[in-house]
Amino acid sequence: MFPTVRSSDPRAAPHLESLAARLKSFYATNTDYYHYADSTDKSRFYQAFLPILESLLEKRGCVSILEFGAGRTQFPDWLKSKGLRQRVSYMAQDISDLNREWLEEVSDEVLVGDVAVCIEPGKHDLVFSTFVYEHLIHPEAVVRACFAGLRSGGVLVLFSPNYTLPGYIPPALRHLPKLRQLIAHLRLVVSAQLSRLTRRPNYWIVTEPALFFKDYFRDADAVHMVSPTDIALTLRDQSERVPLELSGVGLRDWIFTRFMLLAAAYRKT
Repeated sequence: MFPTVRSSDPRAAPHLESLAARLKSFYATNTDYYHYADSTDKSRFYQAFLPILESLLEKRGCVSILEFGAGRTQFPDWLKSKGLRQRVSYMAQDISDLNREWLEEVSDEVLVGDVAVCIEPGKHDLVFSTFVYEHLIHPEAVVRACFAGLRSGGVLVLFSPNYTLPGYIPPALRHLPKLRQLIAHLRLVVSAQLSRLTRRPNYWIVTEPALFFKDYFRDADAVHMVSPTDIALTLRDQSERVPLELSGVGLRDWIFTRFMLLAAAYRKT
């Protein structure tokens, strides 16, 4: 009845493989999607972890940073604007080859492929992504791989929507009839609360997202039903939470920042 599976459930593997193939085909051919995604200014999110970056630079002199799901990233230009580019070894990862030429121009190293497989353990001081986490088919594997990719004291930073906020229907479910949308959403909200009690992360994935049933709209392909509880439980025994300095502009943006956004930073202990 519900088009969702747990990404870590072995029984979900065939469904996730099919989903991955369909999404890969979409991303490999739909350049309009990248033009849309790349039009968003993400500098305020970079600014939110600037104190973390400055602290790492103060301690280590130079740092290694990996951005996964980089796309046509603005991060290197932002580093230049802060006078920090020369002190950063910057690696960009993307799942698609479409952006390789762009990334080779702005980064020190490019990874194309599954970040959960490509990332080198213990190499980086900072690993981050901005609005990629909600698009992952195997989010738990990526979180664990990225955290393993950190040196001791390194920090993992993620920004994404929070899809277990009561009353908010995730875009990937919006092709369903209204009643099914509501039931699926309530199931996600209750599941997130139960995971706090069971101490078991869920990492729910929508196997039949709206992307395949409607013309593309924002986050119709955001198949991972992000719950802040999941990553907190996954990293609870090997990290400490680090505050991010992210403020809203106006009431609407304050509401988004305060309630609808996952802004998480975890330092490896």
